[in-house]
Amino acid sequence: MKSLIRELQVEDLRLMIDLRLELLRTNPENFGSSYEEEKDFSEDKWIKRITNPNTKTFGVFVEDDLVGLGVLALNPRKKMKHIGIINSVYIKEDYRRMHLASSLFAFLEEEAKKLGIVRLHLSVMEDNKAAIHFYEKHGFILTGKELERIYVNGNYHSLSIMSKRIDKKS
Repeated sequence: MKSLIRELQVEDLRLMIDLRLELLRTNPENFGSSYEEEKDFSEDKWIKRITNPNTKTFGVFVEDDLVGLGVLALNPRKKMKHIGIINSVYIKEDYRRMHLASSLFAFLEEEAKKLGIVRLHLSVMEDNKAAIHFYEKHGFILTGKELERIYVNGNYHSLSIMSKRIDKKS
């Protein structure tokens, strides 16, 4: 199976929207946004999202199918330009356990290094043990918690905050 990871462009908008709505619909507790909010976004709002200079949205393609996403958010503030935030990580169910997520994380880390990022942060539902194990396997450490950060389906969920230093001083 041949895969390709690359930054998404406006030409990929329809593919990105479809996958983004899928991840929100099928995993509502794992993301800060909701399907109900984003399904009614205008095309202009989606274009602004994919062209925002402070975010880089990357897609994982198998053949011509977009099967995964990952976003690297950049901080424009001078004192915090060294921090990157990984979010919206998702691989379609049928493509999991094929090392695509590991490839995506390696790619995100290399892209972050090219941009001068020293440390990556991410947040994950504290009860998502599989994701936490995956992030730990890729060198992330637990650095804190955000209590009751997500409210979905009548329940509050706390987030585990994880971090990884990616420059040579790690």
